[in-house]
Amino acid sequence: MSDFAIIPMQESSLDSRQAARAIALVRDAIRISRRDIPARVVLTRVSAAVQSRDLRAVLRTLETNKVPVFHTHIVQRAAYRAVFSYRLSLAELDPKAISGVEAAIGNAQAFTDEVVAWMRAARAGKVEEAAHVA
Repeated sequence: MSDFAIIPMQESSLDSRQAARAIALVRDAIRISRRDIPARVVLTRVSAAVQSRDLRAVLRTLETNKVPVFHTHIVQRAAYRAVFSYRLSLAELDPKAISGVEAAIGNAQAFTDEVVAWMRAARAGKVEEAAHVA
């Protein structure tokens, strides 16, 4: 059984439905195990330039349903695709050959920092900061 759940989703209705299923599974696990499992959604492949109408709608739906969402979204960047294409880490990619490496590293670091802070808050019992999906 997991101690934490991070649920990735894109800004689409199909992903929204799949994320809702994942959240329901976490809620079932909480009920069955009788212990808290902090869970939060991370939005992925988000545009760096503008917040789309679809993204705004997804965020409103998540907020209405009291589903916690990470503030840092994983932005769609060529550098993330290159990690899989070249089988290298972001730090190993050549920023002269692949666009957005520095921005991707910053985005990944911001997300990592937020995840670590969230996990620490949950472990410390700071419910407001940890925002559970109960």
